[in-house]
Amino acid sequence: MKRLLLCLITLLSAACSGTQNENLPTVAQLPTATFTATQVAARPTLPPTWTPTATPTVTPSLTITPTPTVTPSLTITPTPTYTPTPGPTVTPQPRAVVSLLELALQATVLPPDFFGNGAAPPPPTLSGNVPTTPAASVPTTNCSILPAGGFGIIFAGDTALQALLGCPTGNPPVTTTMSAAYQLFERGTMLWLQGPPSMIYVLYQDGTLQRYPDTYDANSDPVSSGQPPPPGKFEPVRGFGKVWRTYDIVRSQIGWGIVQEIGGTATVQAFANGYMVYMDVRGDTVILILPSGGDTGSWRSVPQRF
Repeated sequence: MKRLLLCLITLLSAACSGTQNENLPTVAQLPTATFTATQVAARPTLPPTWTPTATPTVTPSLTITPTPTVTPSLTITPTPTYTPTPGPTVTPQPRAVVSLLELALQATVLPPDFFGNGAAPPPPTLSGNVPTTPAASVPTTNCSILPAGGFGIIFAGDTALQALLGCPTGNPPVTTTMSAAYQLFERGTMLWLQGPPSMIYVLYQDGTLQRYPDTYDANSDPVSSGQPPPPGKFEPVRGFGKVWRTYDIVRSQIGWGIVQEIGGTATVQAFANGYMVYMDVRGDTVILILPSGGDTGSWRSVPQRF
């Protein structure tokens, strides 16, 4: 390789200096470069020119999830059927027997001191007999509107009572809620309705009644007479006491109180000839019959709630 380069340099120098061509060696006279395998292998190899290859854009495809296959169970285990064990058979008690028991409880006369002082007794012995359920037939009354609730049940179930009371008053007839009180005596009951006007009804044991206006004035009237009652008895006070002390017939007919006065609220329906009164503390409906709006009449108690 060095010798080849020297020859080339010599030729160039001769050309530049004007040396004759005949003095130049011929091509055949030029030395031939001899390359060994090691020299050939040592020649560096130029790297090929890099040609960028466009990368294709891959659009993701949808992945389909295979639907799992449910393998049915080969053996089906039946669910055991629950068989209830029948309980003892309850034989319903005939309604007639129940009615007799209720009537016996209401009509049983207990000793006056059975309840003790201050305890509320049951309603007094019933007077009259008004069914607690409406009759199947339409009442014969000519009333255009019947009373509501339990009052209507009582009224529709007894045509004789319809004739005694007449039709409910008001247009339309409505019930009134007012303060009320009652007290049981040895032979009757006293009932106070606030009104207006406030009235006191004396209900005698024989089913008759007498009505008195409540004229008690707390500013001028004594609460009681101070007369000591017999053991286990009570003297009526305030309005009851004033009527009881003023009218000898009242005091002699009903006797002493067997419980103290009990107050509460009453629902009242007015009729042409009386009232229906329901008190929660009693649990029954008291029917006050006053012909032609007078102060003397009759009464009865019905085990019917309003």
